[in-house]
This record gives sequence, structure tokens and C-alpha cells, in this order.
Amino acid sequence: MMCVTRQKWPRYLTIILIILCVFFVNIFVKGNIKNEALEQESFLKQRQDRHGHSNSFFIVADNLHTPENAVDQAKGVHEEECRYVYLDLGSNKGVQIRKLFEPALYPGAEILPYFDKIFGNVDHRRKYACAFGFEANPRHFSRLKYIENAYRRKGFRVTFYNNAVSNEQNKNVTIYSETNFDLDWGAGILDVAIHDKENMTRYEVPTVDIVKFINKEIKPLNPKAVFVKMDIEGSEYTVLPHMVKNKVLCKNVLSSMVVEMHGWAKKQMKSKLDLKTLRQMMRKQMCAPTEIVPVDDESYKDDVEVDPDA
Repeated sequence: MMCVTRQKWPRYLTIILIILCVFFVNIFVKGNIKNEALEQESFLKQRQDRHGHSNSFFIVADNLHTPENAVDQAKGVHEEECRYVYLDLGSNKGVQIRKLFEPALYPGAEILPYFDKIFGNVDHRRKYACAFGFEANPRHFSRLKYIENAYRRKGFRVTFYNNAVSNEQNKNVTIYSETNFDLDWGAGILDVAIHDKENMTRYEVPTVDIVKFINKEIKPLNPKAVFVKMDIEGSEYTVLPHMVKNKVLCKNVLSSMVVEMHGWAKKQMKSKLDLKTLRQMMRKQMCAPTEIVPVDDESYKDDVEVDPDA
């Protein structure tokens, strides 16, 4: 028996060694997997810590071109990043938003002291201001997208939409535009301001209910101040009463506002609204009314030659 055992001992030893090898290899592999998982978790956490605040707006901004989804998008924007909001209704070539972020290029522009007062100095607003611009004329949109992308690369929070500001949501309307691009300042839902009516261009553009946008996109940001510029070529005669009716022309919603009333559009819009009447209507909202700022800055209409991406 002892002889047999001695003969089989090397075989048993081999089996034992194999079992031990398998056991230790298993422990080693599990340890590596665990370490890799911990390293991955640490990496993701560091990445979130580095980028969670600075890039979150841009994740949202890439989807902001469908305003009806604004409520979900707004949840992804940190309040800290949009302490202030500039709402540019009727952006045209985007000059006003450029004045907000690059004021040194526009010396003497009347709006600049108001930007300083509401948003702080240029460094402060570049860090904490978010700008949303609406322009109905598709001819301007390639330029506006260029500005948007250039500014995002610099860290400025800017988004433009090709929508007609309205009291209705997602309704296609006809936008009338000059054939001569250099004269294309009065594009809108009316052809009154178009000089060359025989050759004017027509576009079908979706509307955005600006009250819905404010309630679902701006309010959730809980900004300290919201400054609005409205220059929408006659549509103000339907949009402003809609805003009053829904109580958004309140100081706790929209702090202050510049509005241009286009008298030439009154007859066609069948409206008697003017700034005096508007102020009377605003007082009936049962809130402190939005401040109407007495400035109409249309300087630098053709913009400066400095590239936004410079």
C-alpha cells in the first residue's frame, strides 16, 4: 500500500498544484476586475467634477433648437451658470448679442450701460449670462449659427432659434423678406415694410409661443435677472397682450424689457396698442410690472468686421 501511495504521490502533487494555481489566478482576476471598476468609477467622477458645471449648458444647448422640449432641457442647466438671461426677440444679424459679450467692439452703443447695470461687467456676464435669440428670417440663420458656434467655443452661452415669436406654438407662418439682403431689416409676418413687393421672398417658418418658452425654459433657471429685447416687426401687437394675459410681464419673471412698437403695423394688425396702453395693461397683472427701458439701440446694423471666432 505504501508503495502504491509513493508511486501516486507525484500525480496527487500535480493535481494539488493545479488546484492552487486555479485558485490564485481566480483571486488575481477578480482583484483586477474590482480595481478596474474602481478606477473607472474614479475617472467618471473626476470627469463629472471637471465638466459637470462648465459643459452642462452645452449638452442642453445642442438640443435647444426645439423649444417645445425646453422643460426637459432646462433641468440639465445648472442655475449657477445662468444667473442672468438675455432674451433677444428679433435677433436679425445677431448684433445685440454680440454687444452683450463683446462690448468693446461697439463703442457708444446705447444699450451697453444697461447691459453693465443688469448683467455686470463683461467678464462677469461672459461667465454667468445666457443668451437666447429668436429670428424668423431664415436668411440670417447661417450667420447666427456661426456666431453661436464661435461663442460656444469661447465658453459664451448663446443659442439662436429660427422661429417666429408668436402667441401660438408650432404653427407655420409666412415670413416676407426683401430680395436685397442689404435692405432686409423688416422681415416678418407682414409685407408692409418690404420695399420691393413684386420680388420679395417668402418663407414658411414655425412659430414659438414665447409665453410657453419663458415658462418652460427661462423660469426653471431661476435667474437673478432677465432682460428682454423685442423687435418683431408688428407681431408685438399680438404677442404683448398674450404675455400680459399670462402674467409674464412681471418683474419677478422678466426684470426689464426694451420693446419697439412698429406704428406702421397697427392698422394691419387691427390694434390700438401703444406703450402707454401697455403699461396700463401690465398694472392689471397683480404683480410688480416688468420695467420698460426707454432705449432703442439700432446702432451697428451691419455689424463690425471683426470675426466672432477671432
